[in-house]
Amino acid sequence: MTRRPWFAPLGLALLCTFHVVVNLWWLTNDNHVIRVDEESHMEYAREYYSVFSLRHFDNPFEEVIALGNIRPKTLAHPPLLHVIGGLMLSLFGYSVDTMSLTNTFTFILAMIGVYLIARRMLDPAESLFATVVFSFAPMIFAGSRFFMTDYVSMAVVIWAMYALLQSRGYLCTNWVTLFAVCNGLAFLSRSVTFFYYLIPLGVVIGYGLWQCLRSPEGWRIDWPLVRKLVAHGVITVLITFGIALPWYVRHMENIYDYWVGARSSVTGSPIALEAATRLDEEPEPVSAPAPAPAPEAALPASAVKPPSADSTEEGEGDGDPERYVGTESIAEHDERGPPVQARPPAATLIGRIVDRILHPWNPWIAYPVHVINNALFLPLTVLSVLGALLVWTRGRFRRFDTLVLLLWVLGAWFMLQALLRWSTPRYAIQVLPAMTTFAALAILVIPWQRVRRVTAGILLAWLAVQFVNMTFVPLGPLAQWEIPVVLAKDIQEKYDDPGLAVTKDMISASNAFRRMSVPVQNNYKHEIFGALVEAETSGPPRAGEFADYARLNMLGMEFDERHYWPEPNPFSVEHMSNYAKPTRKLRGTVLAYRFKQVEPYLKDVDYLVYRATSKRQENFWVRSAEEHGFSTIHTYHEPQIGADPEYWYGVMAKNTGEAVDLSSTEAVDTLDFYALHNLINTAAFARAPEASQRRARERYASLLQQFKPFAITDQVSLLNADITPLGDGVIRMRYVFRMDQMVERDVGIYLIGWIPEWNYDLLPPEKRAKSEYYFDWHIMPSPPTSTWPKGSIQIVYQDITPEPIQHQLMVGLESPGGEVIGQGIQLGVTDFATLQAAS
Repeated sequence: MTRRPWFAPLGLALLCTFHVVVNLWWLTNDNHVIRVDEESHMEYAREYYSVFSLRHFDNPFEEVIALGNIRPKTLAHPPLLHVIGGLMLSLFGYSVDTMSLTNTFTFILAMIGVYLIARRMLDPAESLFATVVFSFAPMIFAGSRFFMTDYVSMAVVIWAMYALLQSRGYLCTNWVTLFAVCNGLAFLSRSVTFFYYLIPLGVVIGYGLWQCLRSPEGWRIDWPLVRKLVAHGVITVLITFGIALPWYVRHMENIYDYWVGARSSVTGSPIALEAATRLDEEPEPVSAPAPAPAPEAALPASAVKPPSADSTEEGEGDGDPERYVGTESIAEHDERGPPVQARPPAATLIGRIVDRILHPWNPWIAYPVHVINNALFLPLTVLSVLGALLVWTRGRFRRFDTLVLLLWVLGAWFMLQALLRWSTPRYAIQVLPAMTTFAALAILVIPWQRVRRVTAGILLAWLAVQFVNMTFVPLGPLAQWEIPVVLAKDIQEKYDDPGLAVTKDMISASNAFRRMSVPVQNNYKHEIFGALVEAETSGPPRAGEFADYARLNMLGMEFDERHYWPEPNPFSVEHMSNYAKPTRKLRGTVLAYRFKQVEPYLKDVDYLVYRATSKRQENFWVRSAEEHGFSTIHTYHEPQIGADPEYWYGVMAKNTGEAVDLSSTEAVDTLDFYALHNLINTAAFARAPEASQRRARERYASLLQQFKPFAITDQVSLLNADITPLGDGVIRMRYVFRMDQMVERDVGIYLIGWIPEWNYDLLPPEKRAKSEYYFDWHIMPSPPTSTWPKGSIQIVYQDITPEPIQHQLMVGLESPGGEVIGQGIQLGVTDFATLQAAS
């Protein structure tokens, strides 16, 4: 090998190039549905892209503040992947494939890291072999094509482990510094990334302490080394905090809600040590308000709690077409393990750890089954176990590095099993580098060169077959081959694995990481949005800036809907060229799981989108919607594929809609300020006669000047607020805001109503008994305030159900956590009894 020192580096470069080229081909040909976690991560990355490339800032400090104000789309997801994704979009332009390509470059870093780790105990050619085995492991190459935080977390873990191994017992300053940087980045990749190397870190530091006690003169404390070790600990803490702490401090409310607060009130804390019982009911969406009697059209997808499968409401049961079957959730509740018997929590931390070891939330066999069926498959897993055992028979491999690699796997298994409530195949991806290294070592420990080469060739051939099977085309009889052995019935049934996988053409790493396979073309979201755009463009232009649609058992539309907005749209995507240009902005305003929950909202939306779990349920929903003036414009059926159940999708449109009259200036003169605002902000306005356009702008400017601005903050002023009764006790508040400056974060709107003292006796007795003389209502506008351009006029609707008596009203802005921003604007005293009587 010394005569060809270029061989291994060249081979590594070719290997990386091969995977990049294949991933580019795969991403170009794939059209999988972006959903659940991947969707929320892409939304998050898009916000960073907006700050990096789409917004204008007077100085870098404003941009830094804007970056810090970006809130996670899902509680407690740190921003490393999203920042990298935003930078990728800034460099290569906006597209879904560009975001997905992010983890391809992370893949390169991971391969280089695995090679360097292997190089510490193997020669260059053997290290290249270990890297090839790693790169062709099913979850490794398939996961590099998805925009998920687990993959960047894996790359950070690899480099953290390499730095630990190089640190010589945590005593080499340069490598300790690199580890500290990786540790800080680990906390910004996933909050629990440090779980994967915490035990190896302890062993490496223990080795350093042992060196502090060892000297040529015998066992005594080497104080200079002790001081160096302590200094390295301080360096690690300072660098880690310097990198990760600013983001965690800025979003402490989110972190607390996820690990301790709001999240635990729904599904229990993610930390198994703090969870006394498992709550198996479906969780409510995190930001979901309770459903109001009337639609809150300005809310971003007001959500309703999914009913549980054992609901006992009247009329529900096995014969009910609306019986809840199941749905996706960004809350990742699908990743919980099988139920266990509830046990009282132990009094001490040690007691809780012991209790979790003896009575885990998930069986200890869970992660081995996950790895076999949806990560490495049986042959590579068996080789990994053999390698971990056989390396100790060869003096060449009987070394400290091997012990640390073994603890990487076993330590992570223990930490995940004992500390986390949820179990899913993708949580194992961070230990696969060590497992594939052991699989390569199982071949390399063979003492006979010819046998070793033949065995290595067989392994590489099997990896190549599996790579083709999951990347290019399923290989007929070899597409799926499983041994009919059941080790964990609940887990295997959940992932549709009847046995232990030898080969598969598709793996399911989690609810968000499902259907990792050859490129797919069927995309139900494109079908749905295509139908909505066609409905918008085929008939006469409808009034309103937004085309609102309600969703029935249909999660995950927010990310894609921005791709279909009219121009100018910085988020247009390539496949939009297949459709006519939309005239209005699509906006999902309501999310529900049963028709009776979405029914009150139908009068204020133009479309209904549904996902039924049976044909009978679809028929029931269609008949019910038709009674409210809707008709079906598109349906789409998706058969069961792997762990994905069979679904029936549909789009229904309201039969009547207010058309925009642009034929003459006289028609424009009949429009009030709100109608003019909606007209000017639609794409149809550009196709109106020039005289009508000019007259509309003049009239709009004239009406706008009649409003008196009241500054809430330096960025936002309230120009007008009016009140309209809708009937059945529902009142619609309508606010007109002027953006004097960009708002750098998403804020909410609060409305406060005080009951004057002379009206106390008019309140219901139960409210008087509780001294409830103060009411407040809250909404988060859609689109969010961070997207409102400077100088724009924004109209926000809020539907409330007040007591039919006088209220003193005040409106203002608030942070998502409820903190008042700026000053509230008094709206005066309003008699809701008179308003409701007039309606």
